[in-house]
Amino acid sequence: MLVYNLNLVGVTLFAYLADRYSVRSPLSPREGRRLPAAAFAVIVVLILTAVAGLRFDIGTDYINYCIIYSEVVDFGLSYSGLEGIEIGYLLLCKFLSYYTRQPFAMFFVCALITNVCVVAEARRSAVSLTVACLVYIFSALYMSTFNIVRQSLAVAIAFAGNRLLTERRMLPYLALIAFSMTVHTSMVIMIPVYFIVAKPAWSRTTVFMIIGTAVFFVLFGRFKDTLAFLSEGSRYSGIAEEKGGISLLRLAVTVPPLVPAFIWRKQLRERAPHYDCYVNMYLISCLILVVSMNSIYFSRFGIFFQFYGILLVPMYLKIGNRMKGAIITGAVLVFLAAYFFYQLILVNVDQANLLPYETLLSLPKDWGIVDRSMWH
Repeated sequence: MLVYNLNLVGVTLFAYLADRYSVRSPLSPREGRRLPAAAFAVIVVLILTAVAGLRFDIGTDYINYCIIYSEVVDFGLSYSGLEGIEIGYLLLCKFLSYYTRQPFAMFFVCALITNVCVVAEARRSAVSLTVACLVYIFSALYMSTFNIVRQSLAVAIAFAGNRLLTERRMLPYLALIAFSMTVHTSMVIMIPVYFIVAKPAWSRTTVFMIIGTAVFFVLFGRFKDTLAFLSEGSRYSGIAEEKGGISLLRLAVTVPPLVPAFIWRKQLRERAPHYDCYVNMYLISCLILVVSMNSIYFSRFGIFFQFYGILLVPMYLKIGNRMKGAIITGAVLVFLAAYFFYQLILVNVDQANLLPYETLLSLPKDWGIVDRSMWH
């Protein structure tokens, strides 16, 4: 728990300093200097990467990723046990295997790429890097990168190309999505999204999406056979059989950050560039979570769109005057923080395998993956 708290404090401090020295940040009392701001942003990346990349046996799929890496090292890319794993991710593992047989290199490099993409885009597009980083941590997006490594990496790569989406540069955007699909094929869902998010937020399209989600939620039982047929033979073949979904509390925490975007929609549309795009993306994540109450499988797709909360919530600093914007943004952050600590401290986190935090630095120097039986 101490590591997570130090991570939060360190990231907040250096993100604030990056904002303070930033030329365009509303937190900067005067024109800043770009070099210190960039240096502080790099420190933010290093802190996030150190905690995520140097962890040991943290995350539900940690051991599975170790097994995949060891199979790449021992048997090569043609090994039948690697069937179904995207070639982009396997090539990354193969490249790293030339330098080390230890899987920690893969976790560290994936954490580095993911956090570079997230922080770089947040610094470029968010109103405040401080608020963006707090949303990244408090909304559990950062923690989710511990569990779904490949998916988080693919989403972060696409997120880094946010400018291609907001500037409506279709061909480069599709090329980026195609590249991210080599890490996780589920990124294909981002192709139709390109055309949906271009619509104004809270328009008829929004109403149709909400109604469609409600119908799918109510009639989910009737869609099960169709889902089973469509997913047969794929990695998502268990969707129809999966029992249980996300908790109502998780949905109740995800939706409220969207409320200010609706109440002050006219003001934000005038003051905040790309308001409609960010609102639509985050709204889709909320609708996916509604469906996920029937099957937890769908919640995996929510992360594609939840990342846009990192850009949406900082926009609230532009509501009204400086004080009003800070109060509204602070209220959203307090709300997210309360749920974050509730989940981390009061709720049993054994299922997520996040506590206690262990680091590779505490392991023997001869630790490796030669004895693969340790991963079973």
